[in-house]
Amino acid sequence: MSIISNQIIFVNAQTLPSPLKQFKSGIWTQDIKCNKGFELVIKATNAYPACVKPTTATRLLSHGWITLEVYVSTHTPPPTIVGGKPQ
Repeated sequence: MSIISNQIIFVNAQTLPSPLKQFKSGIWTQDIKCNKGFELVIKATNAYPACVKPTTATRLLSHGWITLEVYVSTHTPPPTIVGGKPQ
């Protein structure tokens, strides 16, 4: 991070390619990564991926832009860890 005339510039900030660019480059939908604070959703009409804020995902779901089935399948919870081993 550098400070230049009262402006903060993040030199090492990681910016990922857009979800569509990742998808078109051959990355599987479930392996697409979003920038911090965003989550992956899949458009219902063409199966294209998008990264949106969690509040936006809820609105898109209510408007039919994404489907609950696809949303749930791309947001599976991590396995429960008991005694150091996944369950």
